[in-house]
Amino acid sequence: MPTNSAFSVVVSTLGRSDELCPLLSSLQQQSNTELEVIIVDQNDDDRLQSVLAQQNIQCAIKHIRAPGERGLSRGRNRGWKVSQGDYVVFADDDCWYPPELFAKVAQIFGETGADIVCGRAADEHGRSINGRYEERKQWIDRRNVWTTSIEWMVFFRRGVLEQLDGYDETIGVGAATPWQAAEGQDILLRALDAGHSCYFDPDIYGHHAELNISQPDKSMRRKALGYARGMGFVLRKHRFGIASAAKWIARPAVAALLYTFKWQPQRALYYVNVTRGRLEGFLRISLMNQTDPLKLGCVQPALRIGIGIATAGRANVLSETLRLIAKQTELPEKVVLCPMAASDIEPDVLASLPYEVVLVESGSGLTAQRNAILSRAADLDVIVFFDDDFFPEPNYLTNAKALLRDNQNIVLATGVLIEDGIHGPGLDPDIAREKLLLSTPPLYEREKEENYYGVYGCNMVVRLAPVREAHLRFDEVLPHYAWQEDIDFSRQMAPFGRIVRSPALTGIHLGTKRGRTSGVRFGYSQIANPIYLMRKGTMSVPFGLRTMVRNFGANLAKSLAPEPHVDRMGRCAGNFLAIKDIFRGCLHPSRILQMR
Repeated sequence: MPTNSAFSVVVSTLGRSDELCPLLSSLQQQSNTELEVIIVDQNDDDRLQSVLAQQNIQCAIKHIRAPGERGLSRGRNRGWKVSQGDYVVFADDDCWYPPELFAKVAQIFGETGADIVCGRAADEHGRSINGRYEERKQWIDRRNVWTTSIEWMVFFRRGVLEQLDGYDETIGVGAATPWQAAEGQDILLRALDAGHSCYFDPDIYGHHAELNISQPDKSMRRKALGYARGMGFVLRKHRFGIASAAKWIARPAVAALLYTFKWQPQRALYYVNVTRGRLEGFLRISLMNQTDPLKLGCVQPALRIGIGIATAGRANVLSETLRLIAKQTELPEKVVLCPMAASDIEPDVLASLPYEVVLVESGSGLTAQRNAILSRAADLDVIVFFDDDFFPEPNYLTNAKALLRDNQNIVLATGVLIEDGIHGPGLDPDIAREKLLLSTPPLYEREKEENYYGVYGCNMVVRLAPVREAHLRFDEVLPHYAWQEDIDFSRQMAPFGRIVRSPALTGIHLGTKRGRTSGVRFGYSQIANPIYLMRKGTMSVPFGLRTMVRNFGANLAKSLAPEPHVDRMGRCAGNFLAIKDIFRGCLHPSRILQMR
């Protein structure tokens, strides 16, 4: 293979300017001249304009402005998707490369046939820095992936990136999660799982400033915590066993003890943070109260937030909800609508809205609709599920962003309602709209939220990182109205962080009765769904029993003088059918599909 193969160098940068000069100068000096440089600029200002103007670099430079976007992995993905080279490398904005590096890498690709080639970090004398590396050439596998790579010395055939869809944006510096590193090992492990070959050669290396861990300051110790969480998380994500994880957690713990005995407290604290971070990451928890956006030593990313609405048989009410969303102080990136039929939406209303509306199709039932919405939220960080008859306060999205930005350990949130029509005949839209106008929009205040067992499905704010990482979905075994699906989804999310109710998130739930399931079906679900979820393990037995007893008792008591808007007799009949099916051994949520 000729050594002049085309390379794309992708640089995602934030908060730096002059630091890019050594990198750009080293690219100018490469013996392989077929280079393109793609700079993904996440700065809010124009600091790079003068730096780029001063550089006498002959290779093509694409300067992509991405103000407001945050996250190293996100920037890398933005860059490689517009690249043209046969090979792609993701340079740090403060690293630089020896003149023959790219020619050597092209030669190794040709000699080995590898899909990915990795090198190491070194000082200008070739001494390894900023990590431990193997000393001989070798193929990479799960055993040695942690000692054969550093992100800015990993070269990909572009087909690998296309198949894997690049980096996991929930991992890495600036990600909207506590997992602030190890995105490089994550993508290598995903590549190995997909059958790609990865090769390490210690003879190829790049340069970087050496990290000071002999006298680490407070900032370095904070970074160590965030970076170590990333490693622990990737160990868990890729199912490394307890023994493997214990080895990586025990090593810094031993170092912490050693430097304690040597009376080097700063260095000991550094390794304490590494130990703690790896443990927290492996357990997928964060023991730190993350109310300070700079706790992890990184700039907080902007959150891309959208709204998802599943709807059926309420076109006029849906239109009112969509008009109110247009009055949000911050508009959503998009609204994903999943109607059951074309008649469920009013096209004229959609055309008049100031935000993007995406229509998706699904199978029947609320859970299937919400899963279809999740599938179309790949470009979002947060999806807010509204019922089609939920009228949000104008600052709902603004407050939701602030809540998740300031509390990275919150994965799911719901609001405190001004009024809920579900407990009565339902609210008139005009009256609800008037009440919204008269109410004082709440201001977001830190630490006002309360931990909650499960969110209320009419308004639920979902951080999508754990949803993607664990492939979480609403349970489609729960058909039609899918009663208690919000509790089931909440308990699936619970291992990944806090579930809260916040007074800063509010609105009015109309509780519109049109489009809801029949009394018999709903009564059956009041018994069948909790029992199914208790057996599944996503609803605690005390919670499930209280729910069933409360609803069964209410149906019995109120069936003597039922409310005009509630089919109490139908619900009682459904309750008794479910109890009968318990004794027959055929109780199941899907049985309502056979009922009227």
